Amino acid sequence: MRIWIVSIVAAAFSLGVAPVGAADDSDTAQPVRLQQLKAAASIIRDTHHIAHIRARNEHDVFFLQGWVHAEDRLFQMDYERRIANGTVAELLGSQALESDVTLRTLGLGRAAQQSLPVLLCRPTRMA
Repeated sequence: MRIWIVSIVAAAFSLGVAPVGAADDSDTAQPVRLQQLKAAASIIRDTHHIAHIRARNEHDVFFLQGWVHAEDRLFQMDYERRIANGTVAELLGSQALESDVTLRTLGLGRAAQQSLPVLLCRPTRMA
């Protein structure tokens, strides 16, 4: 699983998605530079692999919290996205096909896509 995550991060770097301030993952003890950070920041993992984030501003704290969350739970996030879209059979094979058909019929993925423009719309002030 760890190699899979490292592969994804490496792919992101090669696409230019990730260079930033400085985030430190003590598993490798190599600083990762991310262009999205506004100042130097660090992620230090203790002996129980719990991440401790140190940053100088809120933006960097929240960005690194998302980074840690994706690093630790990427498979779960992808799996739950697939459940909502009815595409679990792509991972698990034909045994998941029946639930995929049901979930596609319910249309949770389509409903989410249709809701996005409404969620991104800024509310107007009422006089």
